[in-house]
Amino acid sequence: MITYTRERIRLAIDVRSEDASIEDALTGNSPAMWRGTDLALEFGLFYDGELVDVAAFSSITAEVRDAATRTSIVLATRTLTGADLYGGMTQAEWQDGTRQHGVFTWTSDETRWDLQGELERSYWLVIHAITTDSPPRRVTLGATSLKVREDGAGEPANSPTPGDPTYLTAAQTQAMVGQVVRPGNNPAGMTIMLKSPNGIFGRLLGVGDDGQPTDSIVTL
Repeated sequence: MITYTRERIRLAIDVRSEDASIEDALTGNSPAMWRGTDLALEFGLFYDGELVDVAAFSSITAEVRDAATRTSIVLATRTLTGADLYGGMTQAEWQDGTRQHGVFTWTSDETRWDLQGELERSYWLVIHAITTDSPPRRVTLGATSLKVREDGAGEPANSPTPGDPTYLTAAQTQAMVGQVVRPGNNPAGMTIMLKSPNGIFGRLLGVGDDGQPTDSIVTL
C-alpha cells in the first residue's frame, strides 16, 4: 500500500545542459501539477550521468515565474541550505526513488497562482545555486516549463467584486430597468419598445386609457 500525502515532481537535472525541458522522472512527461495543491519538488543533480557533489553549494534555490517573460515577479521560491541538502545519495537510491539531493516544498496556499482565467497555464521553473567558492559564484543548475492546471477543488463560486465593469450593483440595475419592471415607479403613458435582432422592426407594448392593451409591430 502506498501513502500519498502531497503531489510530487521528481527532476533529474543535468547541470551541463541548457535545454529548457526537464522530464518528471515519475511520469516521463514535462512537469505538471494541480493549482492549489501541496507540492514536493524532488531533485537530483547530474553531470553527463554522474552525480554532482552538492557539498560545493552553500545554497540551492528554486523559483517559479511567469513563462512569458521569465524575469517577472517571483510567484514562489524556496532555498535549501546545509542539512537540507543530502550529499550521500547514490545512483541506486535515485533510481528507486528513495533519495534525492533535496526537496523543495510548497503549501496549497503558496501554489494558488492566478491562471489568468484559463484552465491551465505554463510557468517557468528555474533552479540555481550559490557555490562555496571564495568569492561565491552563482550558477544555474537547470530550468524547465511547469504546467499548472485548475482542478476547481475548494474554490468558491465566483462573485463580482466592487468596480468590476462586467457587473452591475443592485442600485445600478434598479436605476436602469426599475421604471419598466416596477409598476409603482412607471410614469403615466409609458410604453415599452422591443427591437428585433436586425434592428429593423420593433414591438410596441403599452395600455390605453380605456384599459385596452397596446401591442403593435412597427418599422424602425
